[in-house]
Amino acid sequence: MPAQNWVVRFGSFEADICAGELRRNGVRLKLQSQPFRVLALLLQRPGQILTREELQQELWPSGTFVDYEQGLATAVNKVRDALGESSANPRFIETVPRQGYRFIAPVTTVLRESPGLPLPVRSPGRRIRIYIIAAVTALASVALVGWLLHKPYPRHIESLAVLPLDNLSGDPAQEYFADGMTDELITNLGKISQVRVISSGSAARYKGTRKAVSEIARELGADAVIEGTVLRSGKRVRITAQLIDADKEKHLWAQSFERDLDDVLALQDDMARAIAGQVRAKLLANDPARPVRAGMVDPRAHDLYLQGRYCWRQRTREGEQAGLEYFVQAVAQDPNYAHAYAGIADSYLVLGAHGRLPPAEAFPKAREAARMALQIDDNLAEAHTSLGWIEAFVDWDWPGSDREFRRAVDLQPNYPTAHHWYSHYLAAVGQLDDSLAEIRRAHQLDPFEVNIDVWLGTILYDLGCYDEAIAQHQKTIELYPHTAAAQLNEISTILGRQGKLNAAVESQRKSQTLSDDPRFAETLWQAYTSSGYNGYLKKRIEHTISTSARGSEPASSLAQLYATLGDKDAALRWLERAVEQRDVWLYLKTDPAYDNIRSDPRFQSLVRRMHLNP
Repeated sequence: MPAQNWVVRFGSFEADICAGELRRNGVRLKLQSQPFRVLALLLQRPGQILTREELQQELWPSGTFVDYEQGLATAVNKVRDALGESSANPRFIETVPRQGYRFIAPVTTVLRESPGLPLPVRSPGRRIRIYIIAAVTALASVALVGWLLHKPYPRHIESLAVLPLDNLSGDPAQEYFADGMTDELITNLGKISQVRVISSGSAARYKGTRKAVSEIARELGADAVIEGTVLRSGKRVRITAQLIDADKEKHLWAQSFERDLDDVLALQDDMARAIAGQVRAKLLANDPARPVRAGMVDPRAHDLYLQGRYCWRQRTREGEQAGLEYFVQAVAQDPNYAHAYAGIADSYLVLGAHGRLPPAEAFPKAREAARMALQIDDNLAEAHTSLGWIEAFVDWDWPGSDREFRRAVDLQPNYPTAHHWYSHYLAAVGQLDDSLAEIRRAHQLDPFEVNIDVWLGTILYDLGCYDEAIAQHQKTIELYPHTAAAQLNEISTILGRQGKLNAAVESQRKSQTLSDDPRFAETLWQAYTSSGYNGYLKKRIEHTISTSARGSEPASSLAQLYATLGDKDAALRWLERAVEQRDVWLYLKTDPAYDNIRSDPRFQSLVRRMHLNP
């Protein structure tokens, strides 16, 4: 009888030992490989105490590093969470103080093909024959699992999501390390050109979730999912990963990887190559050889870098500033750490673009850091991406920017930021169809990144797809309610362009109310009802100038409002100032607001000053 047909049932649950699946009433529950192994071991000896030492020998064989006391406790807690019980009131797993654990519920071992012939497991004193059958079955299952899990999966996998690796240390302060390992695994897998790899930002939404793998994969658009655990102990790090068929929720492969912390980049490379082998894909074969030193990293510098990325991903003023500080410390620890320089470049770029640092201070530092990163490692897609943005929107070196973005996409086909920022470049030079294709690619790779959603709405507007653009901005509000004020402002602009003036003013009115300025919201409405749409625009211009510090007015925004109003001279004056300030949000060739002044010689002169073809 095929060993893979055995399952163990208890209460409303059943554990498929071979498939590594726990189900309740036929529905698969999310349980990582290490906790499932703990459950399987307990189910093999129901009613008996399994000592911590026995479990340690099974889970972490002699010669491996691990803080197994903490790791075992974490694994047992995850099993209890899946079973819906607590240590204080156990129905299934009992903690035996100072000894170990015991499975206390009745269990039944059955064959899927012979449900009418259960083999009851009544007590520790059951017949020897049953033990022999169980032992033979277990050995056969182990052999079969080993063969199945290391055999490449025959199904063609086109998209892959890596869920956040579980932190087995039990220490919340180590979450940044687990998240960092997830990010770096995704980065390495992103070099697989044949497979779409979902970004860490979107996958991070499912950290700690109880959603089924099939549901997560459906939301992310993935054919298969990688999930696993990470444990750092002393100078060693161990990652266990498993590949799961998203449709059937079937475990396809699992493997553990263990190395010293100073060799962690090699560990990540090993994992990426093993996973690529399972999905029958290859890492980019035409990559130039990486510098010898890229395989090694100073553990302290790497730790600081991971903390920096953990903060930077928060996308708050405080997080971006804290991320920058960690990256600077990483460089001080290891002056040849290219990734840390790339982090510095990203930080200064975002802080400058978002107005959190003066652009004249932030952008030159971003350029310097990106170039330093590429001097150390010219194969770093992140640094090429940052340099591409700087060369486009700060230096106006459009051909140079195009080369940098193309290089980044070639090196890291699954890096969503490269596609996102390249879309900005393409819009700036007037290639809107290509810009839309790039931002859609970025959206496929990172479907839950707010800035990508917003820019997709902007490009649809620039292309004249007004209804689609409004729908996209409304979708962004649904996903990210905190952006509602900004999205309603964009919707107001589009409605105005469509001639739906009442709706445009009402949308702006709601935007101002959400911006904690309800009095001005009513002022706008009164201006519209008394003086029409032009009166409304004039009131917005007046308010924008009066509430800005002198010299720091948003020049490009005022130019857009004056151009919409039809005041060409004022619009061009503010555009002149925006060009002098090197405003990074100038899209002279594609922004519909400038359609009625685009033929003016003064406008064409500004286009030439930005080194764009008229």
